[in-house]
Amino acid sequence: IFKFPITSLFYYSLFLLLVFSCSLYVISLNELSLWGDELWLLHYLDSSYIDLFNPGYLDDPNFPFSIVFFKFFSDLLNITDPTKLVWINLLNLMIIIFSVYLLRKKMGFDNLIITLSLLISSEFFIRIFFELKSSGLILSLSTAFSILYLLYLQEKDRGGGHIYPLLIGGSLLSFIHPFCGLLV
Repeated sequence: IFKFPITSLFYYSLFLLLVFSCSLYVISLNELSLWGDELWLLHYLDSSYIDLFNPGYLDDPNFPFSIVFFKFFSDLLNITDPTKLVWINLLNLMIIIFSVYLLRKKMGFDNLIITLSLLISSEFFIRIFFELKSSGLILSLSTAFSILYLLYLQEKDRGGGHIYPLLIGGSLLSFIHPFCGLLV
């Protein structure tokens, strides 16, 4: 398709342009009204931690881990505005980037950039990742769990497989939603 050679500068500039354009789109989506489940989560941010873990308090079959996650950072940073609270999902993005970074020796840097580009430009990431729901946590922790499991399988024959990060990531993932526990 391209009649000119793709240089590293051009390649990485396109990646930065993609990240920038997705960021602008996410910022514009952040100004829209909240969904019902986001309003539900905001309602429970005023609850105490003990009440959140009380069986039957939420009247919902889902686990309260995502509420506790947003409540912890809301209390820590003293943020109550949902348009600012949603940016805590950048922590989830850092988990994804770190997880993909763990594969740097297996894939190479150029393939990591392509993997991150595909992930960042996916419809799931753009539309759902920056919402006050458990979607960002599910995506980041399932990415981390999958990569840690892949690394464990590749390195366990050589005696270098680390099972503890895999168990911690799987435990956190299973705390979010009952169906996430099935992945683990």
